[in-house]
Amino acid sequence: MRRPTPLRSAWILCLWPGLPHLWRRGSWTALAVAVGFSLVFDLLLLSSVVWDEVASPASLRMAWSLLGGFWCGALVFSLRNWPSSVERPIPSSNAGLFPQALLQYLQGNWFEAERLCRQAVLRDPRDGDARLMLATVLRREGRLGEAAEHLDQLASLTAGRKWEQEIADERQRIAELATETTTEAAPVQMARAAA
Repeated sequence: MRRPTPLRSAWILCLWPGLPHLWRRGSWTALAVAVGFSLVFDLLLLSSVVWDEVASPASLRMAWSLLGGFWCGALVFSLRNWPSSVERPIPSSNAGLFPQALLQYLQGNWFEAERLCRQAVLRDPRDGDARLMLATVLRREGRLGEAAEHLDQLASLTAGRKWEQEIADERQRIAELATETTTEAAPVQMARAAA
């Protein structure tokens, strides 16, 4: 017996309004629809079974009819949009750029890695992976100020939460490099001042 694939058997998600788009896309609108449907369904259920004195039977029948009509409409909408809205993978604007940048970085091609990372960050400013690599490349090139700016921008993003330790490590490396360059530059500056 062949087991169904997760997406093919996931049509059951369509039975709850908003759930297919919430599950696949993380849509805020779908979340509002799913939660709103839950609240109305629970309120009607409680009004029908527990608090039967709250509303008249005629108004409860009308409310259940409206909710059933909404449910049928949402089911038809979800099933009609199933292939286009649920099964189609979400395209990434930076698909391919980051792996290329990583390959260039690992090969020591800093200029090319920087170019690809900048392109990825321009396409998606919230791309934490590309921004962290860009900061690392800039640090390796000795452009400490720019690297620190990108780390600050990354730390302010929600995508930066998963990189907190790496951001702290990069900041420490930048601070160490800045200290090294100032201690190396101090004797040269003293010699120039004495001359």
